[in-house]
Amino acid sequence: DSKLNIGGAYNEHINLLDDDTWICVVDADTLVLNPFFGTQIEDIITKHGKEYALISCITNRLRSIEQLYNGEFSDETDIIVHYNRSQELYENYYSDIKEVSGVAGLCMIFHKSTWAKIGGSKEDSIQFDTLFNHDIKRLNLGKIGVAKGLYLFHKNRTRRQSELLHSLP
Repeated sequence: DSKLNIGGAYNEHINLLDDDTWICVVDADTLVLNPFFGTQIEDIITKHGKEYALISCITNRLRSIEQLYNGEFSDETDIIVHYNRSQELYENYYSDIKEVSGVAGLCMIFHKSTWAKIGGSKEDSIQFDTLFNHDIKRLNLGKIGVAKGLYLFHKNRTRRQSELLHSLP
């Protein structure tokens, strides 16, 4: 089903952008909690954009503990808890980055030239983000990092959504 081809959708839209563009893609099941999100990303890019080829965020639920708030998985549903986490990290770490081996696709910040050198996002694969990370490392395009002050809430998938994703070839 082409509706599940996230890599293809990214390619279609990124192709429309100017070559000298920074891109921030976020999953539909994420929630931005800080009203200064855009300005913060701009400042992160200004400070670290020459060194980092791919940047992501801190969140509440992933497999990778490197991107988890305090390194812990959280199913907390109280949005005020997540808002407070977002504010805490914003105030304490704003544009700081820690280098990591790879990041999840819930939030990916990169320059269009990085995407072009890789040949675009891999299509028809739910592992597009993992493959994007591997290609950055394989081509030695720069570091991969997590912005320590940037927090996004990441919703739990429904059972049906997970079944759909895992049934893809």
